[in-house]
Amino acid sequence: MPASRHRPPPASSSSAKANTPAGEVWAPPPWDFPPPSALAPDPRPPIANEGWQPMWESRSQGRAFGAVAQKRTWMREVRPLIAGQPLTPFQRVAVACDFASPLANSGSAGLAYINVDITLYLHRYPCGEWIGFESTDHGASDGIAMGQCRLYDEQGPIGAAAVAAVAQLPPRLKPAAAGASNGRRSPPPAPGGHTPA
Repeated sequence: MPASRHRPPPASSSSAKANTPAGEVWAPPPWDFPPPSALAPDPRPPIANEGWQPMWESRSQGRAFGAVAQKRTWMREVRPLIAGQPLTPFQRVAVACDFASPLANSGSAGLAYINVDITLYLHRYPCGEWIGFESTDHGASDGIAMGQCRLYDEQGPIGAAAVAAVAQLPPRLKPAAAGASNGRRSPPPAPGGHTPA
C-alpha cells in the first residue's frame, strides 16, 4: 500500500477523554487513612513461613482481614504478572482488586466466602505502586454474599471494586457404606432393588 494511503488505526474509545461536567455532585469525604510510607508492613501470613511467598505487601492499622469493622489497607504487588515486564497501572489495580472480596467479606470467623465475580470501575488510572482499599459494603443471605470497596492511590480516589461470593462450606466426610472396603462406597442399588455384583 502506498505510504500516502496508509492511515493509523482510529483511537479506541477507551483512550477518549472528556471534560467533567460543571456543577457539584455529592462524594464521600476525602480518605483520611495514613499513606503507606507512614505505616509498617503488615505481618506475613503464617502460611508464608511454610515456603509460600505472598505476591503482595500490605500496610494497615491493626488487623484488616477478619475484623468486624470497616477495613482499610494499602496493598501493592511485589512480583510481576509476566516475568521481566513491569505492571501497567491498569494491570496493577486489576490484579489488586482481588483483595476486595476478602476485605469486604471476612469477619470474626475469618473468610468463609469464595470470590466468584469482580467488577472493577475506575474513573482514572492509579499513580504509583500502592492501591488503597476501604470496605464500604457487605451483605449476605442464603450463602451468597456481595461486597464493595472504594479504591485509592496516594493522590486520592480512583474507583471501586464490587464483588460477589458464595459460602465456602467445610468439606463433607462421606460415611462408610456397609460392606465397603478400602474407603469406597458400595454401588447404588440397581433398579428393582438389586445391588450389582
